[in-house]
Amino acid sequence: MGLVLVQENYTFTVGYHELSGSKIPLKKPLLVLKKTIKSDMEIDQNDDDLSSSRVELEVIGIIRQRILFKTRPKALISKPQPTVKEKVSAPIVPLSKSRLDVT
Repeated sequence: MGLVLVQENYTFTVGYHELSGSKIPLKKPLLVLKKTIKSDMEIDQNDDDLSSSRVELEVIGIIRQRILFKTRPKALISKPQPTVKEKVSAPIVPLSKSRLDVT
């Protein structure tokens, strides 16, 4: 009997880049921990080892799967608008004879 893996496709978009990947189970699960420091009032008076009782680790979650992105990011640049250059010509002003006269 073989192990049936269901691979789902995921899309991750960051800015103008898009990544596509699939979900894969981890061999060993990972824990997400939150470190909290106890105040002096919460420490037991009978406990002689103060360094071990000051820090407490709380399990927030368990990571059992990861998303594997096998391909390079795809650029999400939209098509540039076609640029139409119009020829702008300055109006031609005829020179009058009075402008040409240099004295």
